[in-house]
Amino acid sequence: MLLAAAVLTAAVIGPYPLPPATVAAAVARRLVGMAPESVTAVDAPIDTVLFHVRLPRIGAAALVGAALAAAGAAYQSLFRNPLVSPDILGVSTGAGLGAVLGIYLSLPVLGIQLLAFGGGLATVALVYAVAAAVRGREPVLVLVLAGVVVGALAGSAISLLKVLADPYDQLPAITFWLLGSLAGTTPADLESAVPAALLGLLPLVLLRWRIDVLALGDEEARALGVEAGRLRRLVIAAATLMTAAVVALAGQIGWVGLIVPHIARMLVGPGFALLLPTAMLLGSSYLVLVDTLARNLGTVETPLGVLTALVGAPFFLWLLARGRTGWGHEARVARARLWLPGPSGRVPSEPRRRGRPGALPPGTERLGQDHAVPHPAWAAAAAGRRRPAGRPSARRDDAPRDRPPRRLRAPSPRGAVPLHRLRDGADGPDRPSRPVRSAKPERPRARPGGAGRTRHLEPS
Repeated sequence: MLLAAAVLTAAVIGPYPLPPATVAAAVARRLVGMAPESVTAVDAPIDTVLFHVRLPRIGAAALVGAALAAAGAAYQSLFRNPLVSPDILGVSTGAGLGAVLGIYLSLPVLGIQLLAFGGGLATVALVYAVAAAVRGREPVLVLVLAGVVVGALAGSAISLLKVLADPYDQLPAITFWLLGSLAGTTPADLESAVPAALLGLLPLVLLRWRIDVLALGDEEARALGVEAGRLRRLVIAAATLMTAAVVALAGQIGWVGLIVPHIARMLVGPGFALLLPTAMLLGSSYLVLVDTLARNLGTVETPLGVLTALVGAPFFLWLLARGRTGWGHEARVARARLWLPGPSGRVPSEPRRRGRPGALPPGTERLGQDHAVPHPAWAAAAAGRRRPAGRPSARRDDAPRDRPPRRLRAPSPRGAVPLHRLRDGADGPDRPSRPVRSAKPERPRARPGGAGRTRHLEPS
């Protein structure tokens, strides 16, 4: 619904305004198969503006926004970092270098797009070659650092070409392309970019369940039978192909692949199966609206990269101020969805509120199916460390520190019983039993009586 509203708004608003009824009539004529030659002289300019200028540009904006948002969601889930965007491995800078080289060589538009596409793929291939040559380090960290270094080298090459370019002809074209724009997009440009974008999207759709496993880390993913290295290479290749295809079409457009996945994650959660389509719908709608704004702000069209930065930077600052959980929350939710043990051997669960059916006592988390154990923060408080703010401290006693406080209760088939009364093999996993104290020895106690009376002793 949001995308349909954005497309309708972009179709009717512009320097040549079109009423919604006129747009609907023109689309109906094409749907019923009316030939363009049979269009009247009054409707001919409307069809030209709608089908040759606006609709190809709207389609390109929707394609670019969806591709960048999908690539950003894939990269953020892959690297487990919310600051990752599609140009983290230098694909946008490499595509920009190829396009600038094509403009410098005075190639046609198709040649510029092919060089941009090849430059993006070649940059990521170089990043992988550098990361493979460095061994003995964390592979993800080396890959990101290699992307930063190679992207910086490509940026310096772009600056050199801008210095050498003709300041009256080539330099304005280079500057305008690097800022990002969809002006002059034709149906042929759209037809050349759609197959590459769909080819990159297909692996992400087919592997959407396995990408969630990568949020757990390489070791746990390997324990589940998922080869993390091969899956990471495939996801990076697919996201790079999508990004290079749309950057070759529209230029460098930032902030879409960084901001839109955050909004989608706030709406549907971190699960990649729902995150991917939501991010694509939001990204396409967002860029269609931004492109409509760029066409109507003034007599001169505003570059898309400028508007996305003006909207994205304040939103990202608000997101940083509002954020309460780190990226480890994504791994905890993914582990709870798969019901896997965490680093401490416990099976975490998603937070539950008190009062709901099956809710746990405060300060506990679910272990298996039938029992509850203290949350690590409460265990730390019981061990004598600083307790969580706003929470009552757990009572300390003579019991070992790994035993939960007495007042916590666990669900049991025989009813709720204190955790310290669970015995081995009775209601839960093996736990050390609490030592039973021996009975106190009997001591004689005299009844109150006067002198000369016999004292009767009784056990205490």
